[in-house]
Amino acid sequence: MTTATTPRSDAVRAALWMVGALLSFCAMAVAIRELSAHFGTFEILAYRGIIGVIVVGGMALAMGRPVVRTRQMRWQVRRNVVHFAGQAGWTYGLGVLPFATVFSIDGAAGVLTFASAPNFEAPADADTDGDYVV
Repeated sequence: MTTATTPRSDAVRAALWMVGALLSFCAMAVAIRELSAHFGTFEILAYRGIIGVIVVGGMALAMGRPVVRTRQMRWQVRRNVVHFAGQAGWTYGLGVLPFATVFSIDGAAGVLTFASAPNFEAPADADTDGDYVV
């Protein structure tokens, strides 16, 4: 059975998914930052992978049908190799660089961002009070 949705409810649902994704990426960044003081990059990625297999495997078992399959295994392997390299770089960067240089909200999401992180000790706005009026 399908249910009809209005464009407005679809937009609200999409916005909630975007907020949820943003919050989960922020939580993951903070967790990686904290873990990087105690674990290496590849240890963190190994734990992330193990947890991912458990979650996806549990979902697949709960649904009772093959939900994870592909006809293009060669392309999936290539994509995962590239993704792993990017994830390793991001995880390493979160451990050694300031958050502002590693993690920013994409402008495509419609969020106002600074070209460079603001210096709160020496504000560069018009009246130098640190309140940036758009």
